[in-house]
Amino acid sequence: MFTERAKRVPIIFVHDLPGDQHINTIRNGDSVTLKIGEERVLVCKVIPLPDGEYRGNINGFESSFEIEFHGLLLGQEIQFSEKHIYGCNCA
Repeated sequence: MFTERAKRVPIIFVHDLPGDQHINTIRNGDSVTLKIGEERVLVCKVIPLPDGEYRGNINGFESSFEIEFHGLLLGQEIQFSEKHIYGCNCA
């Protein structure tokens, strides 16, 4: 369902604190951006899973700003792979 990021395109990491030590690592509590086509799916409270997957709650959709998009709802818990992550706002 989620659009896969091209292999040559890195995840964009945004850090709130200068000199943050977990560059290029997705950790508990981070927020990430996934895509379905051109629609961004904002996911918060991310938890890395042992199998290399991730779980989190949908926090919003951009650019539609709807509460539902393609059968997904705000607040819904979802599971996804790193290949679906376009950006990470580190907690």
